[in-house]
Amino acid sequence: MAPDERKQAEIDYPLAVGEAGREWIRSKPFGHNPRETARLLIDFGYVVQLLDLHTGSSLVELGCGSGWMTRFAARHGVHAEGYDISPEMIEIAKTEAGREGLDVHFEAGDYEQLDLGRRFDACLLYDALHHSGAYGTTELGYSPRRLKRLLRAQGFTEVRRFHNNRKRLFSNTPADTAAHLAEPLVYRVLAPFWTQIWLRARAG
Repeated sequence: MAPDERKQAEIDYPLAVGEAGREWIRSKPFGHNPRETARLLIDFGYVVQLLDLHTGSSLVELGCGSGWMTRFAARHGVHAEGYDISPEMIEIAKTEAGREGLDVHFEAGDYEQLDLGRRFDACLLYDALHHSGAYGTTELGYSPRRLKRLLRAQGFTEVRRFHNNRKRLFSNTPADTAAHLAEPLVYRVLAPFWTQIWLRARAG
């Protein structure tokens, strides 16, 4: 699929998924199965920690989709803005922000073309970079090594990789105890395929 076709598919996505899909988009991170909701909420906690988001700091989320993370950041006291290539997504984000009584700026825009003037303390791309047209769309994402090279080539410094793989609770049953002990070893072997990777870098 050509880059322009990929971008158009992203623009059309909220309409293509139908009303049931749009309801999930509006309710995200809630309204899913409990484990998926928990994963998304935990991810927001990681964002707050990794980006050191304090009350009064500023954040822009690129490829924000329905803006749920941007809105959560605003609830945390962050001055937050969100941009997405899909005007329909931005309308959903604005509607939900208004319904929640949040002062968040959302705007339609292609993050490959935006110039935001380095006016934010932090920039977040969450589950969005693999949709970029210049480097192709792949749901499997990029390798951390490739991302680090791209960041350094653009002048970013202090590029650090973080990973997480523990997003479940264990009881004291024998089966869960065995799984708790074995899981770190399994993840170490399968990390290149399953482990979620986070990268943080400082703009030069």
